[in-house]
Amino acid sequence: MGSGAANSIVHIEDANSTEALTFLAPKAYTTLIFASAKLKASTTYTVYTGGSVSADATNFGGLYLTGTYNRGVKGTAFTTTNVLTQTGGSISRN
Repeated sequence: MGSGAANSIVHIEDANSTEALTFLAPKAYTTLIFASAKLKASTTYTVYTGGSVSADATNFGGLYLTGTYNRGVKGTAFTTTNVLTQTGGSISRN
């Protein structure tokens, strides 16, 4: 997925535009770990960065609970294949 800037939105949705995550990153990041019952097995998701949310959105600790996401830049797509799915980057086991 790459890195992201502080105060930028990360949005993940499936092919039907069903939201899995809309999150305002409080700090710059290079890795994002996300777990949710909203993620379904064998489903393809697309990551968007930037964009905006509607003025009526409810934000709880960076996580948008309500509101409408207006798409930013389309990024990586990934398909969930296992309980743990990794897209990009690497995992260090030090």
